[in-house]
Amino acid sequence: MKTNTEMIMKWKDYNLKWNPDDYNGTTSIRIPYRNIWFPDIILVNTADSNYEASVLNTNAIITHQGEVELLSHAILTTVCLMDVQWYPFDQQTCRLTFASWTYDNTKIRLVQGPADLSKFRQNPEFFLEDFYSELDDVINPCCPTPIS
Repeated sequence: MKTNTEMIMKWKDYNLKWNPDDYNGTTSIRIPYRNIWFPDIILVNTADSNYEASVLNTNAIITHQGEVELLSHAILTTVCLMDVQWYPFDQQTCRLTFASWTYDNTKIRLVQGPADLSKFRQNPEFFLEDFYSELDDVINPCCPTPIS
Protein backbone atom coordinates (compact mmCIF):
# COMPACT_ATOMS: atom_id res chain seq x y z
CA MET A 1 0.00 0.00 0.00
CA LYS A 2 1.18 3.51 -0.77
CA THR A 3 0.31 6.36 1.57
CA ASN A 4 0.88 9.95 0.49
CA THR A 5 1.17 11.93 3.71
CA GLU A 6 2.58 14.86 5.60
CA MET A 7 4.38 14.05 8.84
CA ILE A 8 4.99 16.66 11.51
CA MET A 9 7.57 16.08 14.22
CA LYS A 10 7.93 18.49 17.15
CA TRP A 11 10.44 18.49 19.97
CA LYS A 12 12.31 20.77 22.35
CA ASP A 13 16.03 21.35 21.99
CA TYR A 14 17.35 23.39 24.89
CA ASN A 15 20.58 24.04 22.97
CA LEU A 16 18.62 26.07 20.40
CA LYS A 17 17.17 28.69 22.77
CA TRP A 18 18.01 32.37 22.49
CA ASN A 19 16.96 35.75 23.80
CA PRO A 20 15.07 37.62 21.03
CA ASP A 21 16.31 40.97 22.41
CA ASP A 22 19.88 39.91 21.57
CA TYR A 23 18.93 39.25 17.93
CA ASN A 24 16.84 42.20 16.79
CA GLY A 25 13.59 40.72 18.17
CA THR A 26 13.88 37.50 16.13
CA THR A 27 11.57 34.89 17.66
CA SER A 28 11.81 32.14 15.05
CA ILE A 29 14.12 30.98 12.27
CA ARG A 30 14.08 28.40 9.51
CA ILE A 31 17.23 26.42 8.81
CA PRO A 32 18.08 23.27 6.86
CA TYR A 33 17.08 20.30 9.03
CA ARG A 34 20.45 18.59 8.47
CA ASN A 35 22.19 21.42 10.35
CA ILE A 36 20.60 20.40 13.67
CA TRP A 37 19.95 17.19 15.57
CA PHE A 38 16.65 15.59 14.57
CA PRO A 39 15.04 12.33 15.69
CA ASP A 40 15.57 9.26 13.54
CA ILE A 41 11.91 8.26 13.44
CA ILE A 42 11.29 5.84 10.59
CA LEU A 43 8.56 3.64 9.20
CA VAL A 44 9.72 0.32 10.62
CA ASN A 45 7.57 -1.84 8.36
CA THR A 46 8.49 -0.13 5.11
CA ALA A 47 8.42 -2.10 1.89
CA ASP A 48 10.48 0.52 0.07
CA SER A 49 14.08 -0.43 -0.67
CA ASN A 50 14.86 3.29 -1.03
CA TYR A 51 12.96 4.58 2.01
CA GLU A 52 15.11 7.67 2.55
CA ALA A 53 14.28 8.93 -0.95
CA SER A 54 10.55 8.63 -0.25
CA VAL A 55 10.67 11.20 2.57
CA LEU A 56 11.22 14.86 1.73
CA ASN A 57 12.17 16.95 4.76
CA THR A 58 11.90 20.73 4.72
CA ASN A 59 13.64 23.38 6.75
CA ALA A 60 13.25 23.10 10.50
CA ILE A 61 11.26 25.88 12.13
CA ILE A 62 12.86 26.84 15.44
CA THR A 63 11.47 29.24 18.04
CA HIS A 64 13.54 31.20 20.52
CA GLN A 65 12.17 28.88 23.24
CA GLY A 66 13.91 25.90 21.62
CA GLU A 67 10.78 24.41 20.09
CA VAL A 68 11.56 22.68 16.80
CA GLU A 69 9.07 21.65 14.12
CA LEU A 70 10.04 19.53 11.12
CA LEU A 71 7.48 19.12 8.35
CA SER A 72 8.01 16.22 5.98
CA HIS A 73 6.21 14.99 2.90
CA ALA A 74 6.35 11.25 2.40
CA ILE A 75 5.08 8.58 0.08
CA LEU A 76 5.18 5.55 2.34
CA THR A 77 5.08 2.02 1.00
CA THR A 78 4.03 -0.78 3.33
CA VAL A 79 3.10 -4.40 2.98
CA CYS A 80 -0.44 -5.16 4.07
CA LEU A 81 -1.69 -8.71 4.35
CA MET A 82 -4.83 -9.00 2.24
CA ASP A 83 -7.63 -11.35 3.19
CA VAL A 84 -10.16 -11.47 0.36
CA GLN A 85 -12.12 -14.45 1.63
CA TRP A 86 -15.30 -12.36 1.90
CA TYR A 87 -14.68 -10.20 -1.19
CA PRO A 88 -16.25 -7.76 -1.94
CA PHE A 89 -17.32 -7.43 1.70
CA ASP A 90 -13.89 -7.98 3.22
CA GLN A 91 -12.04 -5.61 5.55
CA GLN A 92 -8.31 -5.06 5.53
CA THR A 93 -6.09 -3.71 8.26
CA CYS A 94 -2.85 -2.02 7.32
CA ARG A 95 -0.48 -0.88 10.05
CA LEU A 96 2.13 1.84 9.77
CA THR A 97 4.66 1.32 12.56
CA PHE A 98 6.92 4.25 13.45
CA ALA A 99 9.84 4.18 15.89
CA SER A 100 13.30 5.53 16.48
CA TRP A 101 15.95 3.31 14.97
CA THR A 102 18.68 4.08 17.51
CA TYR A 103 17.08 5.61 20.63
CA ASP A 104 15.07 3.75 23.27
CA ASN A 105 12.09 5.32 25.01
CA THR A 106 14.23 6.85 27.77
CA LYS A 107 15.70 9.15 25.10
CA ILE A 108 12.81 9.63 22.64
CA ARG A 109 9.19 9.22 23.65
CA LEU A 110 6.61 9.34 20.88
CA VAL A 111 3.29 10.94 21.74
CA GLN A 112 0.03 10.80 19.87
CA GLY A 113 -0.92 13.85 17.88
CA PRO A 114 -4.10 14.67 16.00
CA ALA A 115 -4.64 13.20 12.56
CA ASP A 116 -6.00 15.48 9.87
CA LEU A 117 -7.94 13.55 7.26
CA SER A 118 -9.56 16.65 5.72
CA LYS A 119 -7.62 16.20 2.46
CA PHE A 120 -8.04 12.43 2.33
CA ARG A 121 -9.29 11.18 -1.05
CA GLN A 122 -11.26 7.96 -1.20
CA ASN A 123 -10.03 5.14 -3.40
CA PRO A 124 -12.72 3.81 -5.78
CA GLU A 125 -11.96 0.22 -4.72
CA PHE A 126 -11.28 0.65 -1.01
CA PHE A 127 -13.02 2.70 1.64
CA LEU A 128 -11.38 4.03 4.77
CA GLU A 129 -13.63 2.89 7.60
CA ASP A 130 -11.42 3.71 10.55
CA PHE A 131 -8.17 5.47 11.37
CA TYR A 132 -6.52 5.41 14.76
CA SER A 133 -3.15 5.46 16.43
CA GLU A 134 -1.87 3.65 19.46
CA LEU A 135 1.34 3.79 21.44
CA ASP A 136 3.10 0.54 22.14
CA ASP A 137 6.37 -0.13 23.92
CA VAL A 138 8.32 -2.85 22.13
CA ILE A 139 11.15 -4.87 23.60
CA ASN A 140 13.87 -5.29 21.00
CA PRO A 141 15.93 -8.49 21.49
CA CYS A 142 19.10 -6.38 21.36
CA CYS A 143 18.32 -4.08 24.22
CA PRO A 144 16.75 -4.19 27.69
CA THR A 145 14.95 -0.83 27.42
CA PRO A 146 11.79 -0.68 25.27
CA ILE A 147 11.43 1.45 22.17
CA SER A 148 8.21 3.30 21.50
